[in-house]
Amino acid sequence: MYKPFTFCLLLCLSGYLSAQSYSFSVDTETYVDREDGRLLSGTSNWGSDYDLGFDIPLGFPFSFFGRSIDTLYFYERGLYTVPQPADDIFTGDLMVPNVADLADRSPAAEGDSRSPITYHLTGNAPARIGIIEWENVGYEDDIYRNNSSTEYTNFQVWLHEEDGTIEIHYGPSSAGVIAGLEETEPGVVMVKDYYENPATDSASWAELFYLKGDAASPRWEGIETIEALDTLDLLLNNHAVSGTVYRFTARETSPSGLFQPAANPAPLPVFPNPTTGRFAIDLAGDLRLGEGRLNVYDAAGRAVGDLAYPAADFDLSALPDGLYHLRLSTENGRPLVGRIVKR
Repeated sequence: MYKPFTFCLLLCLSGYLSAQSYSFSVDTETYVDREDGRLLSGTSNWGSDYDLGFDIPLGFPFSFFGRSIDTLYFYERGLYTVPQPADDIFTGDLMVPNVADLADRSPAAEGDSRSPITYHLTGNAPARIGIIEWENVGYEDDIYRNNSSTEYTNFQVWLHEEDGTIEIHYGPSSAGVIAGLEETEPGVVMVKDYYENPATDSASWAELFYLKGDAASPRWEGIETIEALDTLDLLLNNHAVSGTVYRFTARETSPSGLFQPAANPAPLPVFPNPTTGRFAIDLAGDLRLGEGRLNVYDAAGRAVGDLAYPAADFDLSALPDGLYHLRLSTENGRPLVGRIVKR
């Protein structure tokens, strides 16, 4: 049976859909098994991917939802831009390339792994490609019901340095998986600026998109309101055949799509971050000169604050806990943008 999707996305999300950071298309390309590479999942049976965790240093700067990162973190079935939080308060971006309960196909609980997950770096700068490969992975429900692994799949996630494109390449899968056997149906979810605080039962996001329908021609849809969760189905009807490529082409080019067009915005240093309410801005050099306005936006891009600059500090105490975008416009005309978490 499917475990609840990452954090409380199926239970307690409330948010608003902004402009899409990615467009979606389907292509075909011969699937190529990768050799060698860096083993991410270890040499022993790793059990369920929901309990699996590892870091993925990419080896190049990659634009994920318009922000430059050099490491992804895999846990609770997803690829995240931040490590798993010790206090369960999460803020960041994420992609779940397959929402099914995947598992190692090793016949022995303490045996050697039969389903390696590896990372491969190909090409030369500035057009390198990072490839994460799931090889010969099985399904937890299948193993539980049959006391052995009869169903399997292979797939890769490609990360393109040059333009931020993300691709999922599908390889060979068992006949039952291709036919859409229950509990093997895949799904793809991407979330921008996801924030969750279990202690306050609060969560929000800027964008939440997923694939649904037939795997040969899925629809790329978004979740806008809490009411939409009543009919939410994150699963595809069946599995893509070998050679299918799902391509997510990045649309954002500035540090924050909220502020396009942006004339080379500079980063805005704020502290403390996270904050319980009050924070300060520390600008150096000419950026300290002149008066300006500090605009505050929630994760969905809605204006929630307009503050005078300069000031000794700024106060977000009246706003709900969550992730906020900041834009400081000063007399020199160059915008500065940043993010801050209030909790």
